[in-house]
Amino acid sequence: MSASVTVPVPVPGCPVCTELAIRRDDARARFDRSAVTDSDVLLGRHLRTEHDAPVHRPAGTPGPR
Repeated sequence: MSASVTVPVPVPGCPVCTELAIRRDDARARFDRSAVTDSDVLLGRHLRTEHDAPVHRPAGTPGPR
């Protein structure tokens, strides 16, 4: 049985969310899994503290930037 992997979804219009999503995309392009994970953790923390919303989507699904 495999676990479903989810990634944080940035809130449209939020500059911090946008910056973290760009960092994550850049890390993916460099194949830097550690930096991708760091960006996801920071984005998830930001979503919980600033937007009071743990918004996620399945990994690999395109989302807003």
